[in-house]
Amino acid sequence: MKACVNYLHHVTTIMDKINETVIAEHDADKTQAIADQVHIVINTVIDTLSDRITELNQQVRQLAPRAVPNGKERTYILIVEEVNEDELLEEQQEDHITIRIRRTNRKDLRPAKIERYRRESLLFINNLPIAMTINEKIQETLQSRQDVKIWSTHYTFPEDQLDFIIDIIQATINTERAH
Repeated sequence: MKACVNYLHHVTTIMDKINETVIAEHDADKTQAIADQVHIVINTVIDTLSDRITELNQQVRQLAPRAVPNGKERTYILIVEEVNEDELLEEQQEDHITIRIRRTNRKDLRPAKIERYRRESLLFINNLPIAMTINEKIQETLQSRQDVKIWSTHYTFPEDQLDFIIDIIQATINTERAH
């Protein structure tokens, strides 16, 4: 409702200016009909406002789109950690390992927790971009392997391939960072 009142105020202000201008021009030149003066003034106002709208539209087009604030483009971390034995699925074979890949915003974690992840995780990568495509690319890369079972962000594969899988994940992230 407040927007309607504000809009009404602006329209009223414009109309008052038009009326003042018409009266002033009519007082200056009484030979011209007041209707003609109204049309001239309204056309002048419309032209002025159209020019201003065009100018503002041009300024908007020149603005770079920013969905992410400056300085916040790379605030994510990626953590690859082994899933705890209690969390493992019953069907998992003993010679297999399950890892979980998590991507989280650095500001959501306390510095002590970040440091713990840095020490204890299988792979810790800092300063990732905000884009979610890294998770998808990792999943696409690992889906092509026959021995990897994927469930959400959990990956199960033979334990002897852990280093190889970590290298694949690291290479995928490095490739995505390059783009």
